[in-house]
Amino acid sequence: MNNTTYVQLYAKSLIDKDSICVDMTMGNGNDTLFLCRLSKKVYAFDISKKAIENTKKRLKDYDNYELIHDSHSNIDKYIGYFQLNS
Repeated sequence: MNNTTYVQLYAKSLIDKDSICVDMTMGNGNDTLFLCRLSKKVYAFDISKKAIENTKKRLKDYDNYELIHDSHSNIDKYIGYFQLNS
């Protein structure tokens, strides 16, 4: 079993349809898509406009996400504690 498979299996044991998740570095959107399939809402961050474009294409069949063009180090500007824990 490779690392990605192991992490995904572990994540599936923790995430359900009521979960709110954060993808701190969306890249091409593979992990964001994985999280969208499992959870209620996904916030995904990236500083690259290309990452946003690629991820939007990958998530065309989903609407439970917010793509944020900024560094994840600024998470507090976009997501509050109560949003993540509601």
